[in-house]
Amino acid sequence: MLFGFALENLAKGIIVCRDPRLVFRVRLEKWHGKGHNLAALFEWAKIPVAEEERKVLDRTTRVTEWKGRYPVAMNFYGVGPQDRVLGHIAVSDSWPPDEYKKLSALYDKAKTLLQQTMAEVPPLPEDYTFG
Repeated sequence: MLFGFALENLAKGIIVCRDPRLVFRVRLEKWHGKGHNLAALFEWAKIPVAEEERKVLDRTTRVTEWKGRYPVAMNFYGVGPQDRVLGHIAVSDSWPPDEYKKLSALYDKAKTLLQQTMAEVPPLPEDYTFG
């Protein structure tokens, strides 16, 4: 779950760094765009991912939403009692053995791109108001 939030924040950091107009005072309470969908956020942030990495992002999104942010499904009509999260039943606590390694690699990739983006994009002026 925490990896999911970390990956989400890295991707959103890249997105906002490239276009700070996405954040303005009256909308600071809620992010408008892609929610917790890590694959969509990585695409928006232009973080290249292979198919297997996208699957890891999809699984992590499900875990983040199911076990983290929302303790129950947001839409019960699209979910059954055997809903699969990681190839396991949704209530299972098991993870594939190499999932941590894959998540760590995605984290490193996103962090590197955020640092690169921050170095390339000029800082906002001191009087920028997010208005």
